[in-house]
Amino acid sequence: KGILYDASKCVGCHYCEGSCKNTYGLPGEVTYDITALPEKVLPELMVPVEMLKVLEAVQPVTEDDRDALRWLRVTSANIDVGGGNKQDIFVRHSCTHCGLCAQVCPSKALTQREDGIVVVDSSRCIGCFYCYQACPFDIPRYLDEVSSKAMQKCAMCFERVTSGEEPACVKGCPVGALTFGDSEDIVAVGQQVVAGLVSAGYKDAYLYGEKELGGIGVISALPFSYETYDLPKLV
Repeated sequence: KGILYDASKCVGCHYCEGSCKNTYGLPGEVTYDITALPEKVLPELMVPVEMLKVLEAVQPVTEDDRDALRWLRVTSANIDVGGGNKQDIFVRHSCTHCGLCAQVCPSKALTQREDGIVVVDSSRCIGCFYCYQACPFDIPRYLDEVSSKAMQKCAMCFERVTSGEEPACVKGCPVGALTFGDSEDIVAVGQQVVAGLVSAGYKDAYLYGEKELGGIGVISALPFSYETYDLPKLV
């Protein structure tokens, strides 16, 4: 199984973050930006508009905002696209379910299921930091800063997936930037998205995660090169 993140559709509304937080009862404020949403999607939102904190602009997320109880973050940047023009870009930060952490975990606190989802048994975590060192995406965080035990991360809503549902972030995205399904199917969709972006003039459009590490569980259709999004170069 896998998730396709279409960065060309993402508007930085942070609804995926809110869906994740609400599903698992995670603490921490999520600042929704409904000003970024197309007007037509507002009536369909999972959280009533009047309950949201409205911003004039998307606020960038800093490294300090990523911790053990924030499994999904969307960050933003404003880049120069030439001709004196600027464009907002967004990127998803969460576990990509590449499996590297599970490969190095000596206590079997991390395991990769047959469907590719990497799950966590925090009770088995010994705080060795092997997963932290192995992860090229800087994802693992620990609940207990004193003992460094109990690593937490996104597990692609494996309970929901097992019962035939979509991950919460996918269901909560109001603009269709997230697609869930069998890996080969979402890769095919991602390839079509990238082909469309190239035809539209985005010559550096790229499907990140299709080939990296032999294919990972969360792939991203990017209008610009992966370096623009500060994603690591992987083989």
